Amino acid sequence: MKLLIGIVTYNSRGTIERCLQSAIEASKNFQSEIVVFDNASSDETVDFIQKQFPDVSLIISEENRGYAFGVNRIAESTQWDYLIILNPDLFVYENAIQIGIEYAQTNPDVGLIGARLVDSDGNSVHSHGDIPTPDSFLMDFSGVRRLFSTGSNSYKSVDEEIEPFEAGFITGAFMLIPHESWQLIDSLDECFFLYFEDVDLAYRIREEGKSICVNPKILAEHESGSSFIEDDEGTTFKLRCWFESAYKFFKKHHGKDEQHRIINTMIKMAKSKSLLLKLVLKGKGETAVRQKIILDIHEEILRNYSGEV
Repeated sequence: MKLLIGIVTYNSRGTIERCLQSAIEASKNFQSEIVVFDNASSDETVDFIQKQFPDVSLIISEENRGYAFGVNRIAESTQWDYLIILNPDLFVYENAIQIGIEYAQTNPDVGLIGARLVDSDGNSVHSHGDIPTPDSFLMDFSGVRRLFSTGSNSYKSVDEEIEPFEAGFITGAFMLIPHESWQLIDSLDECFFLYFEDVDLAYRIREEGKSICVNPKILAEHESGSSFIEDDEGTTFKLRCWFESAYKFFKKHHGKDEQHRIINTMIKMAKSKSLLLKLVLKGKGETAVRQKIILDIHEEILRNYSGEV
């Protein structure tokens, strides 16, 4: 049995050392290979990996083609029975991979396995969620969801659960995929540059008759968003990628008309929220700034809308 551990990097010098060290330690009892695909980093990520981790296979891209593209190149680079995809800002606990592989081997009906993700203080963070529908997506952004304690939620953490349970999708920070499942879906959809490739993956695996599960006994620490500079430009880039990927997902699985309805409804809500925040907060503060960015992104999306996003 061969295990492939894949990591897609982009300006990940600050976190990749800890990630690789943990992955090497956690996979030491397996016939394993670690492959890093670097998406044209402009920092010292590539040089550092080459010098400090010479046994790690490194694929260097001259341009940033997105997360899904990188994962696909990793998956096709060698033979494997199980693939574990890690974010470069993930720290894998020592027995996490052992638990994950054993669970996969004894549960062949499970096509995708996730972990309990925690922050540096041990608090659970987003690790899974429900597959969003057009209506649940709009409800999340309308603020209606906050009025109720029940109903689906697109983003969840592992809280009181101690036994494996089914989920809608698994966050791409940690995904364990048996080769049989990968063969069913062939690859990640490269139309998603960043975000929603994990949601689409789970959607398609479930359509092939496999279940999606989180095993809380698989534990990893996630420092989310470390590849981005937290300024207005970095925030705008992340938000644009997220919304564009969301709309691609809805078009793919719900049709172009539904996609267009969601975009137009989102713009109306964004305008209403921006006006309210302008009146209440005089357009100042983090919330008002973020809302202005969201409105600008959607107006740009609508200007460029021609049936494709």
